[in-house]
Amino acid sequence: GRPNSVTTGNVKSFFNADGRPKFRMICEGANLFLSDGARAVLEKAGVHVFKDASTNKGGVCSSSLEVLAALAMPEEEHSKLMTYNPAETQEPPEF
Repeated sequence: GRPNSVTTGNVKSFFNADGRPKFRMICEGANLFLSDGARAVLEKAGVHVFKDASTNKGGVCSSSLEVLAALAMPEEEHSKLMTYNPAETQEPPEF
């Protein structure tokens, strides 16, 4: 990641011309860091900012599950339970 990639100097790009935020929520991820000043500007405007330490945990957990499933399951079972091919059906599986 790049520390302080969104700063008080460029946070204005997150706002429309009329001054309203373009987003209601922002997840700070592994490759998008917010400086304290940028975070304050966004939060003052009513944007909910989720810190990377919180949001990345879900990605790490799901990635670990995908790797474990690929290693532990027979290929046919993995394809049936862990993948979705829209060419085969228009309805995604229920979770």
